[in-house]
Amino acid sequence: MGGKSGIVAIMAAVTFAAASLLPGPGLAAPAEDLHSLGKGNAAFALNLYRQMLAKEKGNLFFSPYSISLALAMAYAGAKGETAAQIARVLGFTIPAERVHPALAELSRRLEKVGNEAGQSLTVANAAWLNTSLKLLPDYLKLIRSHYSEEIKQLDFCQEEPSRIAINGWVAKKTRDRIKDLIPPGILDCDTMLVLTNAIYFLGHWAEKFDDKLTKPGPFWLTPGKKVETPFMHRTAEYAYSENDAWQALELPYREKKLSMLVLLPKSRGALAEVEKTLKPEMLEQIAGSLKTRKVEVSLPRFTVRSRLTLNPYLQAAGMVLAFGPQADFSGITDWQRLAISAVLHQAWVKVEEKGTEAAAATAVVVRKTAVPVEMKPVVFRADHPFLFFIKDRETGLILFMGRLADPKAPSAG
Repeated sequence: MGGKSGIVAIMAAVTFAAASLLPGPGLAAPAEDLHSLGKGNAAFALNLYRQMLAKEKGNLFFSPYSISLALAMAYAGAKGETAAQIARVLGFTIPAERVHPALAELSRRLEKVGNEAGQSLTVANAAWLNTSLKLLPDYLKLIRSHYSEEIKQLDFCQEEPSRIAINGWVAKKTRDRIKDLIPPGILDCDTMLVLTNAIYFLGHWAEKFDDKLTKPGPFWLTPGKKVETPFMHRTAEYAYSENDAWQALELPYREKKLSMLVLLPKSRGALAEVEKTLKPEMLEQIAGSLKTRKVEVSLPRFTVRSRLTLNPYLQAAGMVLAFGPQADFSGITDWQRLAISAVLHQAWVKVEEKGTEAAAATAVVVRKTAVPVEMKPVVFRADHPFLFFIKDRETGLILFMGRLADPKAPSAG
């Protein structure tokens, strides 16, 4: 994705503790496992973001949660050091046999809290198999138990019908916000498996901004360059914190179980310095330091879309073997050696007076390989680059993460 310089928007996070979207019985995962996944997800999100900084300029938005779920389905069939690298990058610190039930538990709670009070939050997974691929019974059972019953066969030699089927599923699950996730040239006869996740969120603020108060104002792309963009305004009691470098503001959604955290550098042009300090511990400290204050809020209205091929960023983060000839996915099938050929991601977000709408989708494309496997009111005026996070207030699982660099920049198609 590239982009023009401007407002930076990081949409990092809805954190959820609890249970899976998936049908069928199952014991709840221990609370400590859910919080471990939330903490690990935050670390994964910020690590991935750091890998993107050098190349992805301007606005940026992505869903660490969607990426994690799609890759977790691949992790379920990985072995040896391939599995260990995936676990380290995704921040999985609990034993593998507890990861999948805990992710399912989180997904169940995600739907529960995300659909209260007229909000909408859905998470969906699917596995698309080459008609010739024979899955191991244990892998098939795990996917069905903890991720999805949607396991479908496709003839990937027929590229366009296969693309239409997968992209149509993604569009349906994201209310047409994510289209053409898989571009031409990705699928062919060597494609054995495509693992997909789609997530959609529509949340209304606990207290909406009055659209009559929205008016144009300057947004400072750099200390010496500005653009005019619509700003929403509201003065009210909010959870707020600050230090010498930044201001932090939490904007709750209805029921106040989900929220957006906006991290605004105090100085124009200082976002890069704040980005350098981003760590999971920092986000935890900010959350713990928030206090209710009367705040005069000015927030730009904006829309951001990102299209990302994540291979180089995941490899830079430490997930190397999964993409190469030494990949070990022998837990998926025992008749064909497999490796990941592409991790594709799209995300979209719209922030306006009534709330936030966001969607994301991820596809993990797995191909066969012939190489053997080796084992007074505070003034909070967001008129320059800032970070923001959508999160669940109980845990720390990052659902979305992004960067807005210019509220007037055209979204990628």
